[in-house]
This record gives sequence, structure tokens and C-alpha cells, in this order.
Amino acid sequence: MKKKLWIFSLFFPLIAFHGKSQEDTLPIHLKEPVVDSLAQQRDLMDAIKKLFNAKPADTTKKKSNVTILPAIGYNPSIGFLIGINFLKAFYMGDPATTKLSVGQVVLSYTTKNLIITIFRTNISTKDKKWNL
Repeated sequence: MKKKLWIFSLFFPLIAFHGKSQEDTLPIHLKEPVVDSLAQQRDLMDAIKKLFNAKPADTTKKKSNVTILPAIGYNPSIGFLIGINFLKAFYMGDPATTKLSVGQVVLSYTTKNLIITIFRTNISTKDKKWNL
């Protein structure tokens, strides 16, 4: 058994990494154009916007939104939990060179009279120099 395992471990790298990917040999002018099928799809929100003649959102304006979500849960040690989550996403610099930063605050109350607060962040500074 050990001999078979030794032989397998010797030849496995040769077998696993020997394969080549297929090359596309057609010239670019003979290739079919790529159609984005997702751009043609419509969902419920598209139908609602069309029904109420909603204008498309202006994405050129910089705005910062806060998302508010409910928090509901249960844990035997703390009982039932009800609370609220505040989530904010923003850029600390140019979006082309900076990752999205996120901050979250959770405020909760439990049936065992506990007040729980949680603060989480993942902040990326300008040009990805620091991740806090």
C-alpha cells in the first residue's frame, strides 16, 4: 500500500499539471458578438417602476445611504432577541482604486433583560493603503 501511495505521489504532479487549455483559433472578426442576456431580463421591480413611471436613479450623484434591518433571534443563554441593524456602505476615496467600506451597528434587547450592542467595521482607506 505504501509503495502504491509513493508511486502515486511521484506521478500525480505530472498528471495534474500537464493539461493545456483549449486555444481559441478563430480571428476576432469571425467570432459571434457576445450578447448580455442579463441586460435583457426584467424582474418585478422593473414592472413596478414601469407601472408608476419611475425615473431611473441618477448614479452620478454621490449619496450615502443607511440600511436599517430588523434583528430577530434566539439563544438558550440569552433568550429571544429583537433589535435593529444599521448598515452604512461608503467609499473613502476614488471607487476605481478604493474598496467599499462598511460600518454596522446592532442594538438588541433580549427576554432575559440584556441589552446588546455590536459595532463592526471594514474600512478601506484611499488607494487601499490601510484596511481598518
